[in-house]
Parts: sequence; structure tokens; C-alpha cells
Amino acid sequence: MTGLTCIDFGYDGGTLTCTVDCFFNQTLCTTSPGGNGGGGGSNPPKQCNDNIDNDEDGFCDYDGCTINGIFLEADPGCTNTYDDSEINAVCISKWECRDWTACENGTRSRICFDVNYCNDVYKKIEKQECEMPLPPPIVERIQDCKLFGFPCWAWLLILIIITMSTLVYVWRKRRERLKRKRALREIKEKKAGK
Repeated sequence: MTGLTCIDFGYDGGTLTCTVDCFFNQTLCTTSPGGNGGGGGSNPPKQCNDNIDNDEDGFCDYDGCTINGIFLEADPGCTNTYDDSEINAVCISKWECRDWTACENGTRSRICFDVNYCNDVYKKIEKQECEMPLPPPIVERIQDCKLFGFPCWAWLLILIIITMSTLVYVWRKRRERLKRKRALREIKEKKAGK
């Protein structure tokens, strides 16, 4: 613990413990009737731990309390059980935001958090319109194109060379076949003419 005792919370004595969540458990703290019984004056309980709605806002103490058989919720003005004022301090939101997302369909967004936790909503998503970046001109895209580490224009050139070579090969083979057919026809005609 932090060296605090029941006396720091306005009690006369007892044992102060700490819960798992590190909230002070004052159930074992005691107040003797009529003061602390030892002279020197008593330490009255702090406003956030006295079972009184001190600021008359319908809330009571740090942990809430029961007054006249009615349970009142915890007072939002109390920050802990040894706080001596139930008056709600004005909380000023302080929003910290992450970076904007990329522009998608004309909108981008970011998540923001209220680091002061002033409201029930301490996280919000902001959105704003944005302009989609224009794609680079076609010439740039072709120049930047790569396939298996080689520029696309090199692959295109290889494809053109292979296509042209294939066409020339097929054309030559067809031409040779036609020459052979003509030669065979001429030979047949000569034999038939004898």
C-alpha cells in the first residue's frame, strides 16, 4: 500500500486494506463514539466517505451509500474515498487521435480517444471526405511495370520477336510445300506428255 491509514480517511483507527483492484477497503476502519477518545480532536470522515449527499445532487460518496433506506449511486465528483469534495469538477475532454486511414470511396477515418475519460463515450470515429488519388498516366504505369524482375516492355519485345519468328517459319514451310507440289505437278505433266 501507500502508507495510508484509516486516520487518513477520517476514521479514528482500525485496519486499512487494499482490494485486488487497488481500491482502499475501509470496512475495518473504526470511528469511536464522541470523537477519537484520546484528545487532540477527531478527524471527521471525508465527504466522499461520510454517507451524506454533501452537494445534494442525488449521488453519494465514492462507492455510493444508503440514506433513509434509499441507495444512492456513487457521486461522480468523488475520485476516491479520501476525496473531501463531492462537487463535480468540470471535466475537459482531451481527444487524441490515430492517423487517418487511406482514402477509400471518397472517405477516410480515424479513431480518437478522450484521454481524460470525461464522458461515457471516450472513443469516437471521425470521418471526412477526401479525394481519391488519380492513377498515374498510362505511360508511367507501363514504364514502372515489372514481371519476374524484368520490365514489361522487354517481355513485350520478346513476345513480338517470337510471334514474328513463328510467322516467318510457318510462311517459309508453306512456301516450300507449295514449291514441292508445283515441282511434282510439273514432273507428272512431263511424264503424261511423253
